[in-house]
Amino acid sequence: MTPAERLRLLAGDLDLYRDLLLGGRQRARRRGVSPQRPGVAAQRDEQAQAVAQTSAPPATRTPAQAAAETSALPPARGFPPLWSAAALPRLGLPGLFFVDGPRGVARGVSTCFPVAIARAASFDYELEERIGEAIGREARAQGANVCLAPCLNLLRHPGWGRAQETYGEDSEHIGEMGAAFVRGLQRHALGCAKHFACNSIEESRFKVDVRVDPAVLESVYLPHFKRVVDEGVAAVMAAYNRVNGEWCAQNRYLLTTVLKERWGFQGFV
Repeated sequence: MTPAERLRLLAGDLDLYRDLLLGGRQRARRRGVSPQRPGVAAQRDEQAQAVAQTSAPPATRTPAQAAAETSALPPARGFPPLWSAAALPRLGLPGLFFVDGPRGVARGVSTCFPVAIARAASFDYELEERIGEAIGREARAQGANVCLAPCLNLLRHPGWGRAQETYGEDSEHIGEMGAAFVRGLQRHALGCAKHFACNSIEESRFKVDVRVDPAVLESVYLPHFKRVVDEGVAAVMAAYNRVNGEWCAQNRYLLTTVLKERWGFQGFV
């Protein structure tokens, strides 16, 4: 299939994909359907129950189970959400089930490991690989095939709201720890390096515009991401913030010029 043919198919499937991904909530609002109506509430309860009762890998689930889980579903029986994206077979896009996990799988009965900043203080890359493998195994057991980790943000100030979630302030060390984590994790699930790029402020991350000299960006804020890409990480999560005026999620320089063309990244964003 040519790129043009794939693009036409994708454009034709956007409405369907949006419905599947968001669980029909946007269209329900346009039609005046209130989430508080009994029918809608009952449907959400059924979805939550389906998530709570499902612990098998996605490949073993029935179509009905998969269809019920094509959005970030509400917590059920004390379980945090399991985010999911529906498959589009005609485009070769598989269904994905996501779970958070920088210090352990954030769902169900899972191991809570020390935070990344503490693990980084060990300088033990072999141990980090073993931790990544354990988290990957538990992610699969919880029904996910994508683990939203590792966090590779460079810690420029200890007051950053998620300072404990990254490996520190040294780009080379962050890269080696992240690569070790990915090696272990991806024996069982797909890794997702985050947050690309220059995400170093938490409360204002949805509106901040990080102004950074290109030379500093290349030498300080990007090398650790490249190290993990070279290790074969399956996915990269774009940051919410802007970099030099462009939102990271639509930043052609970061996502195309650097990530795809220069680094040869073959995964998904």
